[in-house]
Amino acid sequence: MQNGEIAGVILSDQFTQKFLADGKLAFDDDFKCIHAVASALCEQSPITVKKITRAHAKARKWLQDNPEETVKIMLEKKWASCEPERVLAYLKIFNYDVN
Repeated sequence: MQNGEIAGVILSDQFTQKFLADGKLAFDDDFKCIHAVASALCEQSPITVKKITRAHAKARKWLQDNPEETVKIMLEKKWASCEPERVLAYLKIFNYDVN
């Protein structure tokens, strides 16, 4: 985002560690997922940013309301690679809240 190449991103904890280590992100409390947009996008397209945030919240609710279907999709798309029970267990403890 600093180079202007990416306007926004949603990252899970496995991808955020590099940004934390490089000092590009800083958080005081525990987090599991980052929903970030470039400040330029916020300034130039605030309505788009609100729509992205709402879409993320809607997707989060669907994930939490449909964990078995979520696991099925994750395994079909190869977004997860272990036993369905383990993916489901992890999914149930993961916090996708936007705050």
